[in-house]
Amino acid sequence: MIRRHLFTLLTAFTLLSSYSFAQTTPPATNKKFNVYKIDINPNGVKDGIRGIAVVFSCEYNFSDPEYAGMRDKEGKTNFTFYASITDKNNEPAYYASNYSFYRKLNQTTALHFATENAYAPQNKAQGRRNTGIELFIPYTHTTLPEGPNAVKFSLNALAEKGKRFDNIHTQNLTINRPAAYAATLVPKQITVIDKGGKRQEAGRLEQDLFVYPGSNKASADVSAMNNAELNQPVGFLYSEGDVLRLKLQKSTATGVVRSNKPRLLRTSDNKSMATFDNGGAIPGEWPLDPKSGKTVQLKNNGVDLKLELTQYRVPAVQLSGVTVNPHATYEGTSGTSVTFTTQANVAAALPPLEAWIAYQPDNAESQTFLQSGKVTEGKGKADSTGAVVLDRTATGKVTVFYPSFNMLLNDAAIRQNPPKQVTVQIRLQGNPGAIAQKTVRQDLPVNVIKEVTVTPVARVKDTVINNEHGVALSLAYQAPKPYEELFQGQRYVTLVGMPQDSRAVDLLRRMVPVDAATKPMTATDKKALSYSLPVTTGALRLFLPYTSITKIETTPLPFLYRAYVRKAETTPVAVGEGNSALRFEADRQNLKFVTLGIASVKFKKGDEGNIAWRIRTPNRTLYQSNPIEVDKVIENLYTDAFYIHQDDQLILELLKGDAPADMKVLSKWEMPVKSLKASEQPEMNVAGSGDADLKSVTVSYTTQ
Repeated sequence: MIRRHLFTLLTAFTLLSSYSFAQTTPPATNKKFNVYKIDINPNGVKDGIRGIAVVFSCEYNFSDPEYAGMRDKEGKTNFTFYASITDKNNEPAYYASNYSFYRKLNQTTALHFATENAYAPQNKAQGRRNTGIELFIPYTHTTLPEGPNAVKFSLNALAEKGKRFDNIHTQNLTINRPAAYAATLVPKQITVIDKGGKRQEAGRLEQDLFVYPGSNKASADVSAMNNAELNQPVGFLYSEGDVLRLKLQKSTATGVVRSNKPRLLRTSDNKSMATFDNGGAIPGEWPLDPKSGKTVQLKNNGVDLKLELTQYRVPAVQLSGVTVNPHATYEGTSGTSVTFTTQANVAAALPPLEAWIAYQPDNAESQTFLQSGKVTEGKGKADSTGAVVLDRTATGKVTVFYPSFNMLLNDAAIRQNPPKQVTVQIRLQGNPGAIAQKTVRQDLPVNVIKEVTVTPVARVKDTVINNEHGVALSLAYQAPKPYEELFQGQRYVTLVGMPQDSRAVDLLRRMVPVDAATKPMTATDKKALSYSLPVTTGALRLFLPYTSITKIETTPLPFLYRAYVRKAETTPVAVGEGNSALRFEADRQNLKFVTLGIASVKFKKGDEGNIAWRIRTPNRTLYQSNPIEVDKVIENLYTDAFYIHQDDQLILELLKGDAPADMKVLSKWEMPVKSLKASEQPEMNVAGSGDADLKSVTVSYTTQ
């Protein structure tokens, strides 16, 4: 009698995922299992789905201590059975571990795993056994080509605590795979119907469009799903003769895989249709006949949905020679390269083939597809989605390089949970179904990246920018070509002061970028500052006027640098670090150190208003005081000290007003720096001040 079985527990599947593809530990002997009454129907049908149907019984030959060593937390001795299929070239044509999500589903047509409790019988003489164990593998879950295929079919078992039993039963058989089709459904018109019968055009439904395989409506199998939205495709594979159903329902419905994508009823121009009163009538189910034509219509009292059906007969594709080099380099950039060879005859009417490359750590239930790669050998092109679009001939060797920095940007946990296996899938463009696939066991360590470098010595030199004398820093940096070619995001460098010497960062903090494209970033660390880098190789150019310098350093100022890349909402990835230093090469002979202020201000009455004073050059303000109350005599006002180039001009202004915003210049004193004496107390010209109460202003300065 055929009966259903629970799928493998999480712990059991985790072990399967860890050991499926490589002999990392010697498997336990399979003489402990006696498979009998096995019936393999290579051309089976279940619930309207075509595939490989397996029913068998198994007797166990373990000792009591061995059973005890395989008990789970509930005291049960569970064995999880799964199949493997290899083609005539001894290449895998079916991977049970691809279907880990089936363990979560209580009722499915596909049965990739069956877990049995090897309970002790009342009559010990009979031994422990299970009968009527069932597996069912839909053809669409294999990568066998159309037509007869001579294969080796094997049964395997997994027990608790990592014990794996390979090939407990093997036999050769021929599987006559029916034609496979890659189909795509695209919503072209969505009309919703309110309770009064009024029809309104919509651009997106609150429901998702599901493609279900088989006639069993209680089955939780899903071929594909996507939000029901104009021009958003739903791609899937099916075998000729498979029963297919379409269903509109919310993705949060019981037993349905959830999606985080927002689901809201919208018009075609993305406006809300929140007032629509008949949303409860939209869900429904319809049969899909792939031979009915290119237009599929789903209609009920709430919706009239027209979809365009495109389908292609899947060509035979041979995938071989999959190798992974986790220590590859390309143009000075470290990363991983994946090499594979394909052989196919793709008709001109078909979409091109794509390769999708994914990795999977141990203990992970899902794969992560690699993105932002570069084809370095063979004919093909990697696009931004992660697909490697193959040449129309789809025949030959291809190598794809993935830089480590992109791998970290796309998956920050890859260092903590490094991948252990890599899978190459071949698909028809626009359809997620794999028509050929190979998985290899390979660690993918991602080491510390030190590929972006900064010059070890940054020279600070005399310059004139916007008619202002000062010093300019050119901090040269260099990144390999892939940081431009294979990266879309932000590059930036952080300059960090030394633990016992912060002079470099203190100086850099006062400097301003020369280039508009170089942006200082928000500071989060008082001991560091960061700048975005607009190009991969160039120089960070900063400027500081002499008037902002209080000391000319004569020894190099050391600092640390750290280079990063990041994308929006991703953790920054460090791609370079090291030591550098600032070295002043300023011409001190052309500089003067000036101390400047006001010795005294005298008024005739001095009984109203406030005054302030300002020191500036033609280009910038060096100092402006706070307002103070007017008095008849005000002496020894604050002086400022600064370096200034001899070709600059100094200006000292006296301001008066009731509030800072109302301050106006009463009088000023200005002098070319080259004309300054060692010390002097000149008088301002107050004749034209416009304030009859102002009597005199005496300036005081010294130079060195």
